[in-house]
Amino acid sequence: MIVAVAVGRPGINAMLIGSQVVLSLVLPFIVFPLVWLTSSRTVMRVRAPTPAQLTQKEDGAEEDPNTAEDMYLYFNNGRVIAGLGYIIWTVIVVANAYALITLALGDA
Repeated sequence: MIVAVAVGRPGINAMLIGSQVVLSLVLPFIVFPLVWLTSSRTVMRVRAPTPAQLTQKEDGAEEDPNTAEDMYLYFNNGRVIAGLGYIIWTVIVVANAYALITLALGDA
């Protein structure tokens, strides 16, 4: 509101463009860790649920399900999705580098 009242429409346009430039420059720092972490099998795993009660073997003896080997469910991205994410990240970085270089050279 302050910008709109003080400067008017040109100030709002400049503020909007500036905010979008800042967001585009920050985007690679958000996308890379997101793709990297969601592609990691270590990060994107959870312990498989186990039955809450004891189970019985065929001979009638009770078996504790917690003594079984730990089983995990993996929710990590596959290679195709991870590759697509890295390609999108690369396009964003190249576009930002191009914008910064053209701005520094005064061509923009």
